Amino acid sequence: MFTLRTASPVVTEPLPIPRLCLSGRSAPQGTTVDLSHIDVVPNMNMWPSFHNGVAAGLRIATNASDIDSTWIVFNKPKGTSEVPAEHAGFLMALGLNGHLHHLVEWNTYEYLVKCHEMTSVGLLLGMAATMRGTMDMSTTKLMSIHVEALLPPTSIELDIPQNIQIAALVGIGLVYEGTAHRHMAEVLLSEIGTIELSPLLLF
Repeated sequence: MFTLRTASPVVTEPLPIPRLCLSGRSAPQGTTVDLSHIDVVPNMNMWPSFHNGVAAGLRIATNASDIDSTWIVFNKPKGTSEVPAEHAGFLMALGLNGHLHHLVEWNTYEYLVKCHEMTSVGLLLGMAATMRGTMDMSTTKLMSIHVEALLPPTSIELDIPQNIQIAALVGIGLVYEGTAHRHMAEVLLSEIGTIELSPLLLF
């Protein structure tokens, strides 16, 4: 909250994402408890890491200049084939601040074609937030390929993870927010209850 929209990033440097603290202290002795010594479920820090990336990205001011597609991709961590959850959250934050319209279609495709679930969720929600209430056709198409109800009846059935489907549905709602678009309203109403509750809905 203290750093919201206060930073103007340097175009030659990636935006630093603070390390997520996963240790704490137990009462009353104040003993440090480190989760690395405790048996936890796999990917327990996936969503916290995602939100840590969102928080870091929300530091960028809405009027920050020099944010382009090259700088956005430049922030992707190097040396790993899989995009970490922090970067996925960072993409969503860029969208919430209106900066994802700078991301060119080719880079959008490169992010989505790897089918990394967290990245797709962050990117779809970020793009939708950037285009909120505009009925933008290219963004609508981007969301529609992840929503079976918006695909032509003759299209090939794709195996799309549940969280990505939910993100696309929420994205359609954002893109058509306040427009009273009848077809989209009917599609969204028909989809309510067809997808089981997901952790995505909890944030």
